[in-house]
Amino acid sequence: MSLALFLALIAGYTDVIVYFAMQMWAANMTGMLIFFVVALTKHEYAFAAQHVGAVVVFTSGVIAARRGRRLLQPRPEAALGLPALLVAAAIPIFPGLAGFYLIAFAMGAQNGAVHSFGGVAVYTTFITGNLERLGEGIGDPNPSKGPGLVLAVIVAYAAGALLGAYARIVTPLALAATPIGLALAASFARWALRKRA
Repeated sequence: MSLALFLALIAGYTDVIVYFAMQMWAANMTGMLIFFVVALTKHEYAFAAQHVGAVVVFTSGVIAARRGRRLLQPRPEAALGLPALLVAAAIPIFPGLAGFYLIAFAMGAQNGAVHSFGGVAVYTTFITGNLERLGEGIGDPNPSKGPGLVLAVIVAYAAGALLGAYARIVTPLALAATPIGLALAASFARWALRKRA
């Protein structure tokens, strides 16, 4: 459970820093699709292409991580190293578009690398699916342990966003905490799997 919370915290932190720098979301693809449509209706085709490009890049990150998980079996936690490396590579070229796309790919890869914790499926890089799962879990006449974890992930994402908003005010190097956090998450996942074995 703590890995899910930590990953959600990192995603909220990263997404808000990216948004403040570029007015685009690295993980919130619902928002990016809305931005795409708005740009199209305003005839701002370059912006429309950037927004739909983010959706394609995020989805590619999910695909890469899922395929990577299969290759790395029985060590799927190693797939968390990919997002850490990508965000680290993006820092020198951020807030440029190439840096943004690396971060969007990393957020997709984080989501594709691991999204089941203790048998409960949650998303650590965006909230809409978790809100649906929370509502389903609360509305279920026989609720499982799922609603508690889902709510905790939502709160962790919001806390990460708050930390990111504050960090970007304090230091221009705020984004550097993301790859460090992802590397720590990968290490924690590896430790937790060894402990269970």
